[in-house]
Amino acid sequence: MKPILKKAILISGVSFAIVGVLAYNKVQKLKRVFEKLEIKPVSVRNLKVSFTAITFTTDILFVNPTSEEFSVSGYVASLKRLNFFYSGKYIATIRPVINEIEIPANNKLLFKNLPVELPSGEILGSIMELTSFDINKLSIEAFIDVAGSEYSIKG
Repeated sequence: MKPILKKAILISGVSFAIVGVLAYNKVQKLKRVFEKLEIKPVSVRNLKVSFTAITFTTDILFVNPTSEEFSVSGYVASLKRLNFFYSGKYIATIRPVINEIEIPANNKLLFKNLPVELPSGEILGSIMELTSFDINKLSIEAFIDVAGSEYSIKG
């Protein structure tokens, strides 16, 4: 093997190793910050109750209380789904299409106007509770896919 080819192979191998270590460190940092993120429903609008569906629009606030930014793109992470609970009981899941999330250190990110519709099977059990809706009884669990692994935030 020629010396130039050996050097090229060696440089390529070292470069791939460095990129791998940097990517691993980035994912580990995202995991640390992610574990401390908070999620809160901020407002609920357009609550409509009928015999076929219960629908509403909500705003969701993500809070990053850490001193590191949380910044991901669709290649590294994406918001997969949000599960909604009312008085501790599951009521709905939505799957927003959010592939880029940037929350600066010690800051917040508001996702606005997310439509929620309760499945028809949940309507009878929830209709009486939701007619006197109290946002303090609403909680959310967010699922984010980070580099192929799914993580959840409960709020």
